[in-house]
Amino acid sequence: MLHASCHMEDVDQQDFMERGGRRGGSKQASEPFGPVLTLAEVAHYLRVHPSTIYRLVSRKEIPAFKVGSDWRFDVRELEEWRLSSGAQSPSKK
Repeated sequence: MLHASCHMEDVDQQDFMERGGRRGGSKQASEPFGPVLTLAEVAHYLRVHPSTIYRLVSRKEIPAFKVGSDWRFDVRELEEWRLSSGAQSPSKK
Protein backbone atom coordinates (compact mmCIF):
# COMPACT_ATOMS: atom_id res chain seq x y z
CA MET A 1 0.00 0.00 0.00
CA LEU A 2 1.25 3.49 -0.76
CA HIS A 3 1.87 5.93 2.04
CA ALA A 4 1.50 9.70 1.99
CA SER A 5 5.28 10.07 1.99
CA CYS A 6 5.64 8.18 -1.32
CA HIS A 7 6.32 10.25 -4.42
CA MET A 8 4.75 8.89 -7.57
CA GLU A 9 7.25 10.84 -9.66
CA ASP A 10 9.85 8.31 -8.50
CA VAL A 11 7.90 5.39 -9.98
CA ASP A 12 7.59 4.56 -13.65
CA GLN A 13 3.82 4.82 -14.23
CA GLN A 14 3.52 1.78 -16.51
CA ASP A 15 5.44 -0.34 -14.02
CA PHE A 16 3.19 1.00 -11.25
CA MET A 17 0.04 -0.15 -13.04
CA GLU A 18 1.58 -3.52 -13.99
CA ARG A 19 2.18 -4.13 -10.32
CA GLY A 20 -1.41 -3.26 -9.56
CA GLY A 21 -0.49 0.08 -8.06
CA ARG A 22 1.82 -1.40 -5.48
CA ARG A 23 5.50 -0.79 -4.93
CA GLY A 24 7.82 -3.78 -5.00
CA GLY A 25 7.02 -7.38 -5.78
CA SER A 26 5.49 -8.63 -8.97
CA LYS A 27 1.97 -9.24 -10.15
CA GLN A 28 0.90 -12.76 -9.29
CA ALA A 29 0.09 -14.92 -12.29
CA SER A 30 -2.69 -16.58 -10.28
CA GLU A 31 -4.83 -13.41 -10.10
CA PRO A 32 -7.82 -14.35 -12.30
CA PHE A 33 -9.52 -10.94 -12.10
CA GLY A 34 -6.53 -8.63 -12.15
CA PRO A 35 -5.19 -6.38 -9.43
CA VAL A 36 -7.41 -4.11 -7.39
CA LEU A 37 -6.46 -0.64 -6.13
CA THR A 38 -7.61 1.31 -3.10
CA LEU A 39 -8.98 4.83 -3.39
CA ALA A 40 -5.70 6.27 -2.09
CA GLU A 41 -3.70 4.30 -4.68
CA VAL A 42 -5.96 5.55 -7.49
CA ALA A 43 -5.58 9.13 -6.27
CA HIS A 44 -1.78 8.75 -6.26
CA TYR A 45 -1.77 7.19 -9.72
CA LEU A 46 -3.99 9.88 -11.24
CA ARG A 47 -2.19 12.58 -9.24
CA VAL A 48 -5.35 14.02 -7.79
CA HIS A 49 -6.64 14.54 -4.27
CA PRO A 50 -8.60 11.62 -2.78
CA SER A 51 -11.68 13.89 -2.53
CA THR A 52 -11.61 14.13 -6.34
CA ILE A 53 -11.86 10.34 -6.56
CA TYR A 54 -14.71 10.33 -4.00
CA ARG A 55 -16.54 12.92 -6.10
CA LEU A 56 -16.08 10.89 -9.30
CA VAL A 57 -17.31 7.75 -7.50
CA SER A 58 -20.37 9.52 -6.07
CA ARG A 59 -21.26 10.76 -9.58
CA LYS A 60 -20.64 7.26 -10.98
CA GLU A 61 -18.09 8.75 -13.39
CA ILE A 62 -15.32 6.25 -12.55
CA PRO A 63 -15.66 2.45 -12.32
CA ALA A 64 -15.53 1.30 -8.70
CA PHE A 65 -17.03 -1.18 -6.28
CA LYS A 66 -17.33 -1.43 -2.52
CA VAL A 67 -15.84 -3.98 -0.19
CA GLY A 68 -17.60 -3.32 3.08
CA SER A 69 -17.36 0.44 3.46
CA ASP A 70 -14.21 0.81 1.34
CA TRP A 71 -14.03 1.63 -2.37
CA ARG A 72 -11.93 -0.55 -4.68
CA PHE A 73 -10.96 -0.14 -8.34
CA ASP A 74 -10.15 -2.87 -10.87
CA VAL A 75 -6.96 -1.84 -12.71
CA ARG A 76 -8.22 -3.00 -16.12
CA GLU A 77 -11.51 -1.11 -15.77
CA LEU A 78 -9.66 1.96 -14.52
CA GLU A 79 -7.33 1.93 -17.52
CA GLU A 80 -10.25 1.45 -19.93
CA TRP A 81 -12.04 4.38 -18.26
CA ARG A 82 -8.92 6.56 -18.39
CA LEU A 83 -8.32 5.84 -22.07
CA SER A 84 -11.96 6.25 -23.09
CA SER A 85 -12.34 9.51 -21.15
CA GLY A 86 -9.65 11.13 -23.27
CA ALA A 87 -7.31 11.48 -20.34
CA GLN A 88 -3.62 11.63 -21.19
CA SER A 89 -1.11 9.10 -19.86
CA PRO A 90 0.89 10.41 -16.93
CA SER A 91 4.22 11.71 -18.20
CA LYS A 92 7.36 9.79 -17.35
CA LYS A 93 10.22 11.59 -15.68
